[in-house]
Amino acid sequence: MGPFLTFVLMIPLERFPNFGTLSMINFIFGMILLILTPWMTLAIIISGFVSDLFMLIPVKHWFKRVFSLGIYNLMSFYTSLYVTHVITGNLLYNVVGPLMIVFIGVVCLVVGMCGAYFGRVVNQKYLSKIR
Repeated sequence: MGPFLTFVLMIPLERFPNFGTLSMINFIFGMILLILTPWMTLAIIISGFVSDLFMLIPVKHWFKRVFSLGIYNLMSFYTSLYVTHVITGNLLYNVVGPLMIVFIGVVCLVVGMCGAYFGRVVNQKYLSKIR
């Protein structure tokens, strides 16, 4: 789901590349999921805010947005993992070791960046004409 979500998030981020865009989208998404559980709402809002902080990197280049969405994917994994840890106790850490958790986090970062890059390409090639 990571590359699809970053693919979809890249489209509004390309249109509105300001600080706060990711936070606003994730706040709305979190409020919708508040119906199910407040824990995941907190995880989604924190992921959006932390990845939005990476938009403050003083680089005027498209890579900043792609990297920020990769961080969003990474933070979504880690905050969801933390919420799972809080709910279930230390169960997941006993099943999967810390090295595997770091490896999965790096994979989430790379996959999220790939999805964001393809979202950028599709936005430039097909959707930029629709303005």
